[in-house]
Amino acid sequence: MTVTGERTWKELRGISCIDMESAPPAKKQICTSRSFGKMVEDIDTMSEAIATHASTCAKKLRQQKSYAMSLMVFIHTNNFREDLPQYWKNTIIKLSVPTSDTLEIVHYALEGLKSIFMPGYQYKKAGVIITEIVTSAQLGLFDTVDREKREKLMQAIDKVNGEHRHLVKLAVQGNGRDWKLKQEQLSKRYTTDINEVLTIKCK
Repeated sequence: MTVTGERTWKELRGISCIDMESAPPAKKQICTSRSFGKMVEDIDTMSEAIATHASTCAKKLRQQKSYAMSLMVFIHTNNFREDLPQYWKNTIIKLSVPTSDTLEIVHYALEGLKSIFMPGYQYKKAGVIITEIVTSAQLGLFDTVDREKREKLMQAIDKVNGEHRHLVKLAVQGNGRDWKLKQEQLSKRYTTDINEVLTIKCK
């Protein structure tokens, strides 16, 4: 049953052995990645995807009040397509100052993408992983970014966007139409989308 199974078995019999958590612990790594709805071959479309993934990672960092010290960018082709040439590559970028700023994280992620992107391949998936997370940010000696101003900007953007919307975003994120995952078979969101609430006709 494993240790977790044994603890659950004891809890069901009134033996307390699982500590209560008032809030889930902060993540030690944050990953955002998606398979593309169709193969991506150009760096401009790939940049849209990477910028969007990096932006999502930055937002998740702010939600748990933490900062990134480094991030990984990865891209790869479809290894199930044996008829196509294959390529898989990633790179890790160390940030000069720990940050949760969308502008900075997107900038570093795009720099990483430029260093690993190879033309001539049809890419199936890309993503961004925050590999080192800390709970406090120590400023660098030569840091020229107005951190207080940027923090207020990020708070304003998060407030406008809320939990799931992307009303305010960077231009480099584009509209996502060329790379977004196809979702024809996506289940209806009856409880979270007012436009998909069940309609019941009564006679």
